[in-house]
Amino acid sequence: LAARGVRHVDSLATPGHPLVDHIWKDRGTIGTLIIAPAGGWVRHRLGLALLSAEMRARGAAKRLRDRLRG
Repeated sequence: LAARGVRHVDSLATPGHPLVDHIWKDRGTIGTLIIAPAGGWVRHRLGLALLSAEMRARGAAKRLRDRLRG
C-alpha cells in the first residue's frame, strides 16, 4: 500500500465485515454521483432505471444470502 502517488485506499467492504474490519480501522463514505448528459434525458432515465434495478437485485441477493446462512 506504499505505492508512489497513492494517497487513499479503501476495501469497500460492508461495515462489520469479519475479514476486513481488523485491517481497516477507519471508514470513509463512498457514494454514487449521477450526471445527466445534455439533451439526453431518455438515456439518463434509462441509466437511472438500470442502476435502481441493480441496487434492488444486490439487496435481494444479500437478503437471500443472509437467510441461507441462518
